[in-house]
Amino acid sequence: MSISPEITPIVEQLFVELNQTEEEVTKGVNLAQQLLSNFSDNAILAQCFAYFNTILFFLKISRIHIEATVKAFSVSEVSLESIEQLQGELQNLLKQVLEVKTNVNNTTTRLGNWS
Repeated sequence: MSISPEITPIVEQLFVELNQTEEEVTKGVNLAQQLLSNFSDNAILAQCFAYFNTILFFLKISRIHIEATVKAFSVSEVSLESIEQLQGELQNLLKQVLEVKTNVNNTTTRLGNWS
């Protein structure tokens, strides 16, 4: 995963945040399923369950994108401009992941208070 010294820390942080978010989403999915078993007609719980599953999909796609990008940049000579562009894209993805993580934590907390 050594594209450049500037990008490696971002990639590592992204994977840490993706893993932490996935752990929280898994808690949320389990909690939503448990609540749905008691309140099967509750639309809000169904939306939460769907939201968590959508986030799991986002996390998986993000991992695949990061790994493919790192692999592509590792096997070829790239310009400084390309590295800077990749760095910006990864920083934007990190911002998205952090926002998703916050939203997942808030939703899981609300569900936890409901049970």
